[in-house]
Amino acid sequence: MQKTHTNIFIDDAPIEIGVLDVNMHFVKCSKFWLRKIGKTEKEIIGKSYYEVFPDTTDDIKKYTSIV
Repeated sequence: MQKTHTNIFIDDAPIEIGVLDVNMHFVKCSKFWLRKIGKTEKEIIGKSYYEVFPDTTDDIKKYTSIV
């Protein structure tokens, strides 16, 4: 499978990148970020931000919910 430029940019970025869809589900993330949080892509992609980070405070949830 050929990678797009966007996928290569995100995969190999030297910073933490997590890309979410409008429903707060992960669609892509950088290898650097995965190593930092100790997770694999399989554990993240398709899952809700709140499922991956269950300790998210209600204050943060308030700012990340779609109105």
